Amino acid sequence: MREQEKNNNAPFPIPHFHAQKIAKINQEYFTNLQLGSHKSS
Repeated sequence: MREQEKNNNAPFPIPHFHAQKIAKINQEYFTNLQLGSHKSS
């Protein structure tokens, strides 16, 4: 039971710096998306 609970959390642990990097990329992506939509309209 305990082993299964572990497997349900995530296939592998994500390092904190990696999560921050993804968050930054996502933020830049959405910012560019908003700027792009303002340009085209």
